[in-house]
Amino acid sequence: MTYDVDAERARRAEAAGGTHWSFTNGGIEYLLPREVPLEIASDLEALTTGEEPALFAMHKALKGLLGEQAEQFPFQALSLPDFQGIFEAYFTDMGTSPGESQGSSTSSARTATPSKRTSKRATASRSRTSTKAR
Repeated sequence: MTYDVDAERARRAEAAGGTHWSFTNGGIEYLLPREVPLEIASDLEALTTGEEPALFAMHKALKGLLGEQAEQFPFQALSLPDFQGIFEAYFTDMGTSPGESQGSSTSSARTATPSKRTSKRATASRSRTSTKAR
């Protein structure tokens, strides 16, 4: 039996409801692929690793996913929450996740009280075996 890549791809597209996922911006519909090409996967991975600033990683990933549509896409008009919303909806609809978001870059204020000093004396052992060993 021969594995038919085209037939399998067509089967997956039919099960997913098509080959593209769409969103609108400024009244214009844009299409993103349901199956992410390998060359764009590394851009999406940058969203989870935090190797690049979030906005830069999202811009780069969306540009790759849009392909030729990126030439007309108004990237400068989008805010960080806009990018996050697009990717959240995209990954949710695809049934996947870009991964956990990175922790905050700043530490929270110190609010804990320091531990109390310990006693200078050792606690006497109540074990019968420990007194025999001495």
